[in-house]
Amino acid sequence: MEIKTKAKLNFDLEKYEPLPVVYQLRYSILDKVKKGEDPLPDIQGRADVKKDVLRALLSGTHPYLVSEEGTGKTRLARSITKLLLPVPKIKGCPYNDDPKWPIERLCPR
Repeated sequence: MEIKTKAKLNFDLEKYEPLPVVYQLRYSILDKVKKGEDPLPDIQGRADVKKDVLRALLSGTHPYLVSEEGTGKTRLARSITKLLLPVPKIKGCPYNDDPKWPIERLCPR
């Protein structure tokens, strides 16, 4: 089985364990805060909204974004996805299955 990742890393599939998205986001946010970095640098202004969204993500809940068109909901969602860690994928799988998933969760080949 050939594996590819989002980023070029020294990746050891034997040591890799799938991690729920909620934990990935929490780890990434806390890591950036500890380093003094802005977890959502693509979002300028809207400090209160950013704090609310980060608080929701850190607590393990899901932010519910409701607003008029053109207010930055999609930009915020894309910015959040940049916090996710790179994960391995099975090369050629159209659904980007994780090779550590149980066989019943993998797409048919």
